[in-house]
Amino acid sequence: MGSPGLTHARRCATNRPTSRIQALQLSAAIAVVMLLVACCGSDDEKSPTGSSTIDSPPMLPSPRVPIQPVIPAGVSAANEARAIVNAQWNMISYSTRTCATSIAAINSGEWSHAGIDCWSKLRGDPPGEGCSSLVSACLLGDRLQFSEVVSGTCQVGIGEFRTYDQWRHLLSTAHLDAQQGIFTEFEPGSEVAKQSWSWSLSSSPASGEWRFHHGVIEEASRFARLDWTTDNEGIVQVDWLWEKTGKWEAEVDSSGSSGTMIVHQWLSESSIWTLRHEIAWSDSHGSLKTYDDAGAISYETVW
Repeated sequence: MGSPGLTHARRCATNRPTSRIQALQLSAAIAVVMLLVACCGSDDEKSPTGSSTIDSPPMLPSPRVPIQPVIPAGVSAANEARAIVNAQWNMISYSTRTCATSIAAINSGEWSHAGIDCWSKLRGDPPGEGCSSLVSACLLGDRLQFSEVVSGTCQVGIGEFRTYDQWRHLLSTAHLDAQQGIFTEFEPGSEVAKQSWSWSLSSSPASGEWRFHHGVIEEASRFARLDWTTDNEGIVQVDWLWEKTGKWEAEVDSSGSSGTMIVHQWLSESSIWTLRHEIAWSDSHGSLKTYDDAGAISYETVW
């Protein structure tokens, strides 16, 4: 990600000498200003009761599927199928790893009250000394707005530093239960969106929808899609797409030990998707078919 936020890069540890009283006064003053900038909303957006309507902000979810396929290692055919299934499943975490890192930047640490319907947590050096990050959450109507604001001189690489003046690194708006929301990460020192994603989760039936975008959220900028749902028998159906790279569909039972997967690959030369693998497995048996670019079976095995 190359983010200068304290959760994404080593912070600058160089502090100018000052008395402890002056440092505390300066820290308090700047923290208050940063908090007002990050959390303030209009009066009609605040809770009319004058007290928080929730105890603390919820954890924001990370992109994931609540099941992991299990194909026991054994004969070579099973090992081949296992390697393919695991590689495809890992595409989810690989292509969304920067999203998960940004979400962790909001979730990590304990919240402290910062006024009515607002919470915050300060990381790194005291404000005005080195590199600091203020994470805030405020209740705005029936939504929660999360943000991370970075200030100071921060280390962004080996021997590389960058100075920020209350740069908003992350911004997210979510429902109070965090089951739906949007999240944006901004380009370093800029108000331009670097990447964004949206999610919608449900518990009845258990399901999830995720959309990942370069820049702002719009159809043309989408680079990945994840949909999963669980039926009444505990079967998890997963549909994953990484634009112009790979896509697959899978059905896996609640234990992960039985399932199917169909894998497609993008052919850039002809700009089409082609069937690449069909895999089925159970506790002790399974099958694997591999197809060539023309759609003919090039390899087939069972175990």
